[in-house]
Amino acid sequence: MKQMITIILCLVLYTTSAFAGTFVDMTKVEKDELDTFFSTFSQTWLDGFAEGDLTDEIMLHFAESTISDDGLKKTDENHYAIPTTLIDQTTEKYFGKRMTTHKKTEYIMPVADGEAWRFSQINTLERMDENVFLAKGTIYVAGSGAVFDEHAIPADWKKQGEDVETVGPFTARIRKLSQNGKDRYILLDYRI
Repeated sequence: MKQMITIILCLVLYTTSAFAGTFVDMTKVEKDELDTFFSTFSQTWLDGFAEGDLTDEIMLHFAESTISDDGLKKTDENHYAIPTTLIDQTTEKYFGKRMTTHKKTEYIMPVADGEAWRFSQINTLERMDENVFLAKGTIYVAGSGAVFDEHAIPADWKKQGEDVETVGPFTARIRKLSQNGKDRYILLDYRI
């Protein structure tokens, strides 16, 4: 019996450690999808947070900044209303959780203006366990009117005459989820 338990324990430890620290070779499509995923966070100027420290305030700011005002009810010429259901859908999509409480049934937000455009590119993806990955990348910023391929390399932007600046690095842990035959990620922690 002790031998059986030892064998099972060894198998569990082996399969768990087999994933840890393995760098993932991303296809162009996977890299572009992860660039877009992480750009969502940099576009909202999301502050970093540790796992377990994601507050309702951080999630609300993120959701309000992420949700497009297209099709939402305008409260006046310069503001629109975001229903809490849309806030919850957004935070669940990106963080895998909803806000614990809402103080309102809808949140009033100003219409978007022409801010600088922040975006991210993932540099490395490391498997930490079966479905958790450590991502490291770079956050960039360009003028609001910039039109170029955000998945290209900085040398290509320079050749095109685009003024793109490096904001700095980010590190994040993400969890891969499979739903309806499709993979997606949620953000567990984020450091900039």
